[in-house]
Amino acid sequence: MKPIRENLDRYNQTSFNYSIDKNKIHIKPYATKRIQDDSISEETQDATLVRQRLRYFMRRHQLSENEMTHLTYHYKNIVNSRNLLEEAYKEFVKNNRRNGKKATEFIGQSFLQKFQEYIIILYGQTHTEKILPEGYPKVL
Repeated sequence: MKPIRENLDRYNQTSFNYSIDKNKIHIKPYATKRIQDDSISEETQDATLVRQRLRYFMRRHQLSENEMTHLTYHYKNIVNSRNLLEEAYKEFVKNNRRNGKKATEFIGQSFLQKFQEYIIILYGQTHTEKILPEGYPKVL
């Protein structure tokens, strides 16, 4: 138990305390303080942030694994696409708030369709659009 706990303390945001009482082990989870950034490689930090963000999209907009395939590919593998997707999502949320809607009203395919519109609009403002007019990330 000690090596597992030490590993969680060092590399995770959740850990646990435990106590042994006869034949029972009592486990009490708790949130750890911030992870020391110098002990984690930049690739690991990036991968963690990508996973968390993709889970956020999936939960927030009730996307299935199948609906997530294109979004996951672009978000994980292409940094420029990731930046464009983040900007498009910020615009999506900002415009919905301006119109008195919640972003969570768009779920599943309706979210992906609306999100794709914002991606196309922002892609149209980039230099890459002049070179590759249809080169925007496709999340549908």
